[in-house]
Amino acid sequence: MTIYSQQVRALNLAAALLASERVRVGERVVVVGAGAAGLTCAAGLSMLGAEVTVLEARAEILPLFRGGSTRWLHPGVYDWPLEGWDRDRAGLPLLDWAHGPADRVRAQLEEGARWRMGSPCTMVFAT
Repeated sequence: MTIYSQQVRALNLAAALLASERVRVGERVVVVGAGAAGLTCAAGLSMLGAEVTVLEARAEILPLFRGGSTRWLHPGVYDWPLEGWDRDRAGLPLLDWAHGPADRVRAQLEEGARWRMGSPCTMVFAT
């Protein structure tokens, strides 16, 4: 599963939880994991009005993106040969990113997470 696919599923989950009223505006929610999917889901829930706490077992967000500067990430490469496979950006409403080395994509996701997940979102890291 691609990072882009994980993010799309995370945004769909956030929207479905609020639409079905399993989560209500102002309600506290815990998201486990500060990878691309967890951060995207947390940002979506936060934007829709939930109070979000993200739990991460490691000491920082996006732990699997660390030290992968030779890994190239592209939002549409697995869609080839379908139309739009060569787009430069993921085109997501939250935590959007452009193709590039994993370190650069991580920086874009971190910036999006910081901007989107201020209050009412809390990050808790294991030490």
